[in-house]
Amino acid sequence: MIELINTKDGELHMICTCDNCHYTFECPKLPTRCPDCGKETRSHKVGSRIVSLTCVREATEAEIDCYKRIRRELAEEESQAAAAAALSKNLKALG
Repeated sequence: MIELINTKDGELHMICTCDNCHYTFECPKLPTRCPDCGKETRSHKVGSRIVSLTCVREATEAEIDCYKRIRRELAEEESQAAAAAALSKNLKALG
């Protein structure tokens, strides 16, 4: 199942995972190369057929759930860090 997500720019991206390094990421279309480890799709001739061995694929439902959970946690940490920085700046201005 392809799950599309909206980016901040309003674009639709899919969530993909690399079978080589297990990196999970957003992209507008299925890439032929992993942006993390660089592994790429290879084509091999098997008899009279050409078979493509993909390293990057659509993420599974479990991988998507994990990806979204991590993204939420990172966004929360960034928000807390920004709030702490603002508080520190305000305290310095008062002191």
